[in-house]
Amino acid sequence: PFARVEVQRVLAAHRHALLRCLERGGVADPITLRVAVRPDGRLVLTSADLPPGVSRHALGCLQRRVSRLSVRGRPERRVTVVHRIGTS
Repeated sequence: PFARVEVQRVLAAHRHALLRCLERGGVADPITLRVAVRPDGRLVLTSADLPPGVSRHALGCLQRRVSRLSVRGRPERRVTVVHRIGTS
């Protein structure tokens, strides 16, 4: 069965890869990702709140990395999950 906690765990497991998209060392501000979970279990980044000064390519990088992720639990319809990544 689908569980939002599984989505949180998958995203947390890829924290370092996602943070590499920011292309900036010492980022102190957290980022907030809004991720849709499709009925097939694949994740899609729908939006992100990024700190000022990150690379202009950061959003595209995050979209590519999130799109490679999936969960085993399948929702009946598209579900949005908010995931916050503290960068410290």
